[in-house]
Amino acid sequence: MQPETGQVIQEVVAPAVMIPASALLLLSSTARMNVVLARIRTFHREQLDVWCQDPAEGSKHAAARETRLEGLEHQVDRLLRRARLLRMTMLLLFGAITCNLLSVLGLAAQSVLTDPQVVYRHS
Repeated sequence: MQPETGQVIQEVVAPAVMIPASALLLLSSTARMNVVLARIRTFHREQLDVWCQDPAEGSKHAAARETRLEGLEHQVDRLLRRARLLRMTMLLLFGAITCNLLSVLGLAAQSVLTDPQVVYRHS
């Protein structure tokens, strides 16, 4: 049984719909990564500001300063973990898009190689 042109198009188009869907997921992951990185920069800037303050040793301001620095460090650690997860998500999405593209090309090649006349047939 030889494939028809419509069947070849159907085999190629159906998986190709997943490429834009994956690209949208990648776009949203990129936006989330940008937000996380902006927060990390903000917290680092705030840490620098707190470090530049020079309270007198032994005062209650020194204790509050240390508490604030610990809190900022904890928040930065959590955001760095989130950034690593988002980076891995983005890498996996790139891999999914690549595999999907290769499968679409493979399906098209298989259909054409099975019946080379399917491309040139005029009905």
